[in-house]
Amino acid sequence: MQRRIFLAAAALLLYGCEPGTQTLPFEVTNVTSRVLNEGGGSVSSAAGAAVHIPAASLAGSEEVSLAIVDVPAEISRTGSVASTAFSFAPEGLRMLRPALMELSFEAEEAATSRAWLATVVGLSNGIVTAYGATRVDLMTRTARAEVTSLGTFAVVLPPPAAVHPISRSSGAARATFAAPGGTLAPATDSLSVFCGGVVRPCAGITARATENLLDRVAEAALVYPAIAGTIRLGDGRAEGAIRAAGAVRIRMKSGRTAETYQLDAVLRPTITTRVIEQPGRLTLTNMYLRTEGGFGGAVEVQEEISTLVVENASGTGMVAFGRAFRLLGMPGGETARVTVEIPVRLHSAAEAP
Repeated sequence: MQRRIFLAAAALLLYGCEPGTQTLPFEVTNVTSRVLNEGGGSVSSAAGAAVHIPAASLAGSEEVSLAIVDVPAEISRTGSVASTAFSFAPEGLRMLRPALMELSFEAEEAATSRAWLATVVGLSNGIVTAYGATRVDLMTRTARAEVTSLGTFAVVLPPPAAVHPISRSSGAARATFAAPGGTLAPATDSLSVFCGGVVRPCAGITARATENLLDRVAEAALVYPAIAGTIRLGDGRAEGAIRAAGAVRIRMKSGRTAETYQLDAVLRPTITTRVIEQPGRLTLTNMYLRTEGGFGGAVEVQEEISTLVVENASGTGMVAFGRAFRLLGMPGGETARVTVEIPVRLHSAAEAP
């Protein structure tokens, strides 16, 4: 199988103790409209919604308000709506720093076991966004997410197609591959993948983690992954890029919270990338991978150069992304790994991607 190229996520339990539940702002105050300026501020509704805009987020004064509205059809199509829908005005207002959105939700008895997957979904200027990095307080049934623009928001339980459970892997050392000696004229013209988010859930994704990670949490899943891009091949060289965004949701064993590690990545060729095609295998050497993301606003960037090997079976292949990290508080610098395999389409020179 292909060499693992690192993309997705670490567990939030690595940060030590689990955060406790918080007093809900909409249980304390009910200010549904307020003029805010560069100093920021909050508006909230006793019906179960609040937005906290930090200082230096607004360029000038804005009257920010919220109201209960019917759930837009665009949001209903993203999953099972589990909360009231709230319109935060002015719609489309973009903030220089992310604002914290807090929404109260309820889950029917049949969906209680999926409450840890609750996700804030927003509609702004016709664009639907699933905030996969939602943090869920399971004790108060509150979902919290950082948003960058105002609009209409609700809490949604994602459909099965948007949730990819993380299963156990052996944690064995990654296999390495020696590049073949000759550069062959590739029959493959390009490889591409376009799936994910709230529009077209990704099918065929497999997510795995080493046991030393999964033994410390109740459940883990990749939620609303979005992967898109094309890498074109020709004359033994490659160009283009594949970009991916994913959120690893983790239900803590205490049953109090579900945490999320958000991460973005880009995979692209370099000027030294060579394309080598053999029967059943496509090799791209010297590929550049940049990953960035984290938890609670923290951003960690990692870069590496590696070889990508795609097994080709009837025009489809699997590309593996993942990330290795150190488990804090464990003796000897113990490391864990999460890997995500995604299907890609391989196109011949006679076929447009």
